[in-house]
Amino acid sequence: MLRLTFLGTGTSQGVPMIGCNCEVCRSHDSRDKRLRSSVMIERFDSAPEKRPADKLPQQPAHAMYPRPVGADARIVIDAGPDFRYQMLREGVKTLDAILLTHEHKDHIAGIDDIRAFNYFEGRAVPIYATERVGRAVRKDFDYAWNFLQTSDHFYYMATKWLSDGDVHSYFNPYGSPYEAFINYMNVLSDFEIEVDKACEAKRVRIHA
Repeated sequence: MLRLTFLGTGTSQGVPMIGCNCEVCRSHDSRDKRLRSSVMIERFDSAPEKRPADKLPQQPAHAMYPRPVGADARIVIDAGPDFRYQMLREGVKTLDAILLTHEHKDHIAGIDDIRAFNYFEGRAVPIYATERVGRAVRKDFDYAWNFLQTSDHFYYMATKWLSDGDVHSYFNPYGSPYEAFINYMNVLSDFEIEVDKACEAKRVRIHA
């Protein structure tokens, strides 16, 4: 069984839009409160138990099923700035993959919040995209791929986090400050070797 959930059906600005005074943005109708566009596809090897409709008055269709649900597979198409709220609202605990349709911010701005899944599931979450979209994501979220350049890494090397770093430790890939330090020094050593190679190659070209 497959289930498709519309996580958001709004425009790139969302609905209502900041500063807009049109009839839709001023509406009190819940159908005029729309998050940025995204969908979730879930696969169930056996159908989830359905809740009695009479006990859920005026609820959206997907609310007839328990949340959170134990889907056998779950992917999300696009992770915009509302991604975190959408995952919390739907009670999502696990995520198997994300598909990015294009690189506009209303479709990729929530990528950073994938880290929670990384921590609690203890694994990477695959992201599928075209080469062009992949380049844009790596550029916009370079700190996620080049984490050694971020302040967090130096935080992991410090012994201070042992006493007050609970929040940071959720995303800490190291078992101790010592491990973080060793990894950082190894990376610096490799970087120094590559710089020396590049400089030597440049000298050879200059003197040739």
